[in-house]
Amino acid sequence: MAANTGEWRPYVTPGLKLSAYAHWWLEHNEPAEMAGRGGGGMRLLASTAAILGIEWDADKIKNDNTMVPLSLRDPETRKFTIRKFPILPIGLQDSLNPDKQTTFGNPEDWLPDSERLPQAKGIEAIVGIIDIDIPLAHRCLRNREGGSRVLASWQMEHVFEQKGYLPYGREIYRDQIDELLKKHSGGRLLGRSDEDAFNRELGLVDMKAPFGPRGLAGRFAHGSHVIDLAAGCNPETEPEFSEKVGIISVTLPGRWLFGDSGEFLELFMVVALQRIADLSDAFWRRNHPEAKPGAKSGYPTVVNLSFGRQAGAKSDQIDQLPKFLACLQKERRDEKKSQFQVVMPAGNDNQSRVNAEYHIAPGQQCVVGWRLQPGDQSDNYVEIWARNAKKTVPELAIAIAAPSGEADPTIGEPGTAFDVRSGVRVYRLHGEDIAARGRLSYLVCTCPTESQRRPYDVVPSGLWRIVLRNCGKTHCRVRLSIQTDQSVLPAGGLGRRSYFDDSTYVRFDECGREPDGSRFDGKTWVVSDNRWGTTRHGTLNASVAHKKVSTVGGYRLSDGAPAPYSSTGVGLRGKGSAEVEYPRRAPTASLPSEDGIAHPGLLAAGASDGVRVPVSGTSFASALATRRVAQGFLATLSSGDGSQKPKTSSSYLYPSATRDERKARFGPPYTVLENALIDRLGGGRIRHPKPGPVPRFGHR
Repeated sequence: MAANTGEWRPYVTPGLKLSAYAHWWLEHNEPAEMAGRGGGGMRLLASTAAILGIEWDADKIKNDNTMVPLSLRDPETRKFTIRKFPILPIGLQDSLNPDKQTTFGNPEDWLPDSERLPQAKGIEAIVGIIDIDIPLAHRCLRNREGGSRVLASWQMEHVFEQKGYLPYGREIYRDQIDELLKKHSGGRLLGRSDEDAFNRELGLVDMKAPFGPRGLAGRFAHGSHVIDLAAGCNPETEPEFSEKVGIISVTLPGRWLFGDSGEFLELFMVVALQRIADLSDAFWRRNHPEAKPGAKSGYPTVVNLSFGRQAGAKSDQIDQLPKFLACLQKERRDEKKSQFQVVMPAGNDNQSRVNAEYHIAPGQQCVVGWRLQPGDQSDNYVEIWARNAKKTVPELAIAIAAPSGEADPTIGEPGTAFDVRSGVRVYRLHGEDIAARGRLSYLVCTCPTESQRRPYDVVPSGLWRIVLRNCGKTHCRVRLSIQTDQSVLPAGGLGRRSYFDDSTYVRFDECGREPDGSRFDGKTWVVSDNRWGTTRHGTLNASVAHKKVSTVGGYRLSDGAPAPYSSTGVGLRGKGSAEVEYPRRAPTASLPSEDGIAHPGLLAAGASDGVRVPVSGTSFASALATRRVAQGFLATLSSGDGSQKPKTSSSYLYPSATRDERKARFGPPYTVLENALIDRLGGGRIRHPKPGPVPRFGHR
């Protein structure tokens, strides 16, 4: 079969500038197939390129129920701005604002009247939670009187009810939550609650809609575990934390809306972060009407965001999330507002074979094996980023060979794409920041290897080959990342992730164990990973590979060992010329994500009261780090240092890590934090900051 017979054609058209992800999705997904409530909704049609500041001509959109994109650049100055952007409605008709208000130039434009916000007496710090399936009736989110500690909760996918000030969904406040708690607890806040009825009335569980939220109807929910570890508490054992830490939550729409590979996730992340920042300030103004103009204002706020994507530029000069956060934090400094910090997990891709790196000499080429698994019902994506020592745009040609085909590499212009065959396409990514930083980037997209809804758009499973040829006159450094790939439904297993098939990658050692990138040679820890080819180093998720957030890895509480799945930074390899490409070379610090070898996971709240489940993952280490930062805020405010100067999240986590590391009593071989372990553990291992009802045997 012939390969790469297509021609490079522009995919960026005047007036309708799409990102490569959105362009691919629009061509290969029928909106009618993803109908929402009652068959009347449509799946989100969005452009991640909008976050790159590419304007969208709304007149080109003929269906009013599809989308209005998000733009974070001022159309005149082209400078990166915040809040002066159209808000993106999600594609469920009954979730949208019927007034179709899409532009919010000031914070007040999308906030309720001050009198509508509840009083927050005694609150000194705010914890923000951005997640799915958050159990608002759970006891861990209640105060001593049984009332809710959640000040506000925005449910993005809920039926619209806000009468104008929100673009979509519904936002409820503490007084409304308390009223519903009384209603479903026999008229008493401390009464026995009917959580199922509470969740159904609030829309937290919807068993009627095909893709409705239903995580809280089971035993475990991601959001319940995260919010318990980050902000949940027993008011009897942690009275100060219960009384002084308020919670603002944003419930993201289901995975089916932001994509099984997170195609549109970054849009929701940015809007959710902005919402928490503006609400936190609104609560401060509501509760401090006597504040003097020009004085420092606002609650110190830390947000846990346990999401991310593996593939991306991994650069704070190109990726848009760090740019947004830099702009937001600068605005807050200029307006003398308090700290707004974000904590995110390192990721769980350390052993997933999704990261590869190569040096290609002039005139040479390399062939990268890419294994598509059978039975995969989700699209597959690989991002390729190249740079050279001269910091000029590399001349890197690309070709894709099917399991039974050959390929001849070619180079496309930015903003063009070519079809390898039906269901396989290569995009040359465009964007002013990419060329300005001397980068070249490709995106390879394939249809699923099995599909029940579009059998004509499937590709063969097996070993595909990505052929890269350096046509320039200087060495070229190339990094390949396979995008995150998850089932659309949380319990589904139909999204089988592809991986790099590399003969030099050691998957199992001589004892049958899966290596994690470092090993103990009897005297010291050494790196045991490929220098080139498929590597574990560099698997930090792209959303945290910068210094605008605190990045948290996971370790095992019983002996201090790094969690085998916790993603690895580039470590000492990131020094020198690679520093520009890898602004973050290791996590900020690590917190427990496992109890022990025999006790995997961390115990925390299940989907309902009375249920505690152990779950593994760096998302939960990140939640503990968020709690540690909130505790640091309270300690600073009560120490006499002044309420004006809470430090950044890294300023709390890194000193805590070094201090706890000195006091740790882990046995060999994890006694000392050596260089080979820093790549995964960062500045050190912080102790579990949340008191538990019953400590497990053997914990230090």
